Amino acid sequence: MDPDSQPERLYAGEFRHSIDNKNRITIPSRWRRGRPEEFILLPEATHQFLIVMSPTEFGKTSSAAQANQTVSARDRRIFLRQLHSRAQHAGADRQGRLVLSKRPLISMSQVQLVYKSMFCQNVISAVWCEPPAWLALNARAADDEADSTEEPVYHRPVLQPEVLRLLKPKSGSLIVDATCGGGGHTEALLESGADVLALDQDPDAVQHITERLAHFGRRVIVRQANFRHAGCVLDELGIRTVGGILLDLGVSSRQLENAARGFSFVRNGPLDMRMDPTTSLTAATIVNQYSEEQLTQLFRELGEEPAARRIASLIVKMRKISPFRETLPLARAIEKLIGRHGRQHPATQVFQALRMEVNDELGALEQGLRVLVARLAAGARIAVISFHSLEDRIVKNCFRDHGREWLDKPEWPAPQRNPDYDLNLVTPKPMEPSDDEQRANPRSRSAKLRVAEKIK
Repeated sequence: MDPDSQPERLYAGEFRHSIDNKNRITIPSRWRRGRPEEFILLPEATHQFLIVMSPTEFGKTSSAAQANQTVSARDRRIFLRQLHSRAQHAGADRQGRLVLSKRPLISMSQVQLVYKSMFCQNVISAVWCEPPAWLALNARAADDEADSTEEPVYHRPVLQPEVLRLLKPKSGSLIVDATCGGGGHTEALLESGADVLALDQDPDAVQHITERLAHFGRRVIVRQANFRHAGCVLDELGIRTVGGILLDLGVSSRQLENAARGFSFVRNGPLDMRMDPTTSLTAATIVNQYSEEQLTQLFRELGEEPAARRIASLIVKMRKISPFRETLPLARAIEKLIGRHGRQHPATQVFQALRMEVNDELGALEQGLRVLVARLAAGARIAVISFHSLEDRIVKNCFRDHGREWLDKPEWPAPQRNPDYDLNLVTPKPMEPSDDEQRANPRSRSAKLRVAEKIK
């Protein structure tokens, strides 16, 4: 290889060292080569290390990725956005210590600093095998300035092999995918031989899945509807019972990463958060009109946010000066109040609570489960993937209430038969993603799968 194509090595070797109280990393002098004034740092979240490059090497890496023709143009754009958004400029002091930005790099205080060659065709393969983590197009851009013009992608379907194994779709049977999203689970069910009725309240998802699965023809029916209204859709189609039901309650990456939808706290957009744009309640309405007590209760119960009262008080004070209309001003205000601790953004739980309130997610789940269980044919199964403890509790209680044959109370002379008894638990305890899946898809970490079978 041409020596000129080799990356410029600023440091050589690997070592472990802590970040000091001035946000610096000390590098042993025997591993320093020269005294460069500027660096590009790339935090790698999966393996929790830093890639350290000179600006020149970083430019070569970016150019090599742009020139790589072994992957699609769309994948190259995604990779470049991932490469750049976490890229941080850093300098060195007189002792050669890396001076990090105040923005946290990773969740651990112990950092493994490594040099890693990334050039030519290896640029894509070196990182492509790991889950994407970062987005933007300017090496100097912070997270909250990430480019939102690129097309977001749908998340990978979680626990897909387990869903197929436990749901047992039969050839020719009708499965209701009540939250089709990007269509990953829907496509797998169709490939297993089953027909699918795909529902989603998001018109973007409906359009996407209609185009993606058009080659399945009449075997797939796509409708825009919240699953709480699944009974109405089935009535319109003249369908009394179905051969299986899947509910994947995760919010798609496409929604979270689309600034215009207002879910993101790292990309600026309107404070909206409506899954169904035809509904009236928005996050801006909640933030600007709910009382301090209502906001406190909301953040505490739906967001499980320890600083709920402090955040609610801050919001009420700030909105008197200027109402909140966009996501980043709210996220930055929360971050300034709470501070950064670890990898999770301090506004995560507040935004989660707002999203759940805007879309009445818990109410929809309770109503939807009642409607859907009633439509299951005898021997058919319902599978629910939840990502939040409150969601999982609702699913667990529903399956428990429908899975008890007898009810007993101290004041009753004898146990009585449960009139709602019509389910048999297939998974007494929830199934969770394997370690391999969690490494490949970090967003699957909190997923829980529960399955039950209709017995009458």
